[in-house]
Amino acid sequence: MSENYEQQSVQQVQPSQQVVIVQQTQPEMCGFCIAGFITSFFVSITSIILSLVGIRKCKTEGLRGKGLAIAGIVISSIRIAIVVIYLTLFLIASMSYTSMANQAQEIAQQGVNISATDVNNATGSNTYTGGQQGVNIVATEVHNATGGTAGQ
Repeated sequence: MSENYEQQSVQQVQPSQQVVIVQQTQPEMCGFCIAGFITSFFVSITSIILSLVGIRKCKTEGLRGKGLAIAGIVISSIRIAIVVIYLTLFLIASMSYTSMANQAQEIAQQGVNISATDVNNATGSNTYTGGQQGVNIVATEVHNATGGTAGQ
């Protein structure tokens, strides 16, 4: 009887189900995607190229990192847009400056010297003292909401 009791206790201790641990391996991260994201902060054109290559490799080889590549493209595109806007504003400002410089040069060639002071305050009067060609012209303007004018 004691033998039966020992066998029963052994049978109760043994598990009735086996636990199987399966490790799923994730696909590797695409190096082009990582490089495209990192270079997006420094060299935009290179970043776009690396990110596009990375997206293609993710599709064909089943690699991870497509999100990094897309982020690299977006950041690079924004940086390029900012540079284009900055250059456009710079060109507009330089053309305006060139136009004003040409006007000043034309006036200087006519032999007229101009000195102008533009003061903004609350009194509001404009005073002009002028002369003929070859004579100094001094102009003082004071601007406000009321604005009066006096001239000679």
